[in-house]
Amino acid sequence: MRALVAALGESANLAVLRPHGEAGLEAAYVYQVEGPQLVRMFTRVGASAPLHASGVGKVLLAPRDPAEVRAALSAVTLTPFTPHTLTSPDAVLAALERVREQGFALDDQERELGVRCVAVPVRGAGGEVAAALSVSAPTSRLTPGDVPRFLAAAQAAAARIGARLGWTG
Repeated sequence: MRALVAALGESANLAVLRPHGEAGLEAAYVYQVEGPQLVRMFTRVGASAPLHASGVGKVLLAPRDPAEVRAALSAVTLTPFTPHTLTSPDAVLAALERVREQGFALDDQERELGVRCVAVPVRGAGGEVAAALSVSAPTSRLTPGDVPRFLAAAQAAAARIGARLGWTG
C-alpha cells in the first residue's frame, strides 16, 4: 500500500466485510496509508464505511448472492449522504452488477461531495474476495480521466497483496 501511495500521491485504504447488527453487514477499515498531500482523505482504522455509498463496500458486496445482499441492504437505512448516493436496493444491486462486470467500483461523490474513490478486490488464497483496496482523492486530483491510471495502480497493488495471502490467479 505504501508503494501505491508513493505512485499516486493519494491515500489508500484496506477494508473487510464484518457483521453489523442483527442481520446487517458493513465495511470496516483495517489499514490505511495516508497520502502526502496537505489536503488528503483520512479514515480511522476500525471505522466503518456504508456498503451502499463506498467503493470498498460495493467491492465487498459484489461477489455475494444477490438475495443475501438485498437482505443486508434491507437491514440498514440507505442514508443519502449526497445527491449521488444510491438509496434503493435496486440501484445498489445494479451498481454491484457493474462491479462484477468491470472488476472495480467507483465511488463518485456518493459519501462526500468533492471526493472520488477507486476500489478493487484483494483475493485470498482460494480466489475469494478477502478485502477491498481503495484509493481516495479530491475530485480535482482524481478526475474521470485519471480513473484508468488509478485503477491500474490499485489493481497491481491488490495483486501483490493477494499474492502475500496465497492467491496465484
